[in-house]
Amino acid sequence: YNADGIFIGLAGGTFCVVLILNEKQTIKSRILEVLLLIAVCGIYQTCWCFSVALVYCVLVYRYFQNELSVQKLIENMLKVIAVYLSSIVGYLFCNKVILYITQIEAAGYAGLNDILGFTGLQNIIDVIYLAYKQTGEFYFIDGNFVKNQLLVVVNIFFLCFVFFCLIKNKIKNKNAL
Repeated sequence: YNADGIFIGLAGGTFCVVLILNEKQTIKSRILEVLLLIAVCGIYQTCWCFSVALVYCVLVYRYFQNELSVQKLIENMLKVIAVYLSSIVGYLFCNKVILYITQIEAAGYAGLNDILGFTGLQNIIDVIYLAYKQTGEFYFIDGNFVKNQLLVVVNIFFLCFVFFCLIKNKIKNKNAL
């Protein structure tokens, strides 16, 4: 098993979120964030994805708690995008260099190693669209996640209720100020 490595990756990804959300940023801290995220991605790519999801959850939570204005939320999200894009480009570069030096090929894993065959911006848009489409289908349309269409409907209503409560709370807090 490789649980110890995965937990180190998750801890590194979580620590990156703390660093990224720190108000006092310097060039050195941004470089450290990118390098740490490259290492996290090298340990296990899912830990990098966990870090992305966590940082956005924290930002959205802070927004709904009125700790961030819309403008500050967008500024933070753009900074986060820059850090994570830099880290994935760095990871892909390091991966290519290591594969070249060692003269080995990336192991196939359900076609995921094809990411190294980047074909342009349309490729990124297509992959992002497909990821969201397949995720939605998995949870809500096919019923594969729950194996029961009634539970699919319950999931949709539950998500709508949660979003309704968040938006209502945000409007209520905004009017209270």
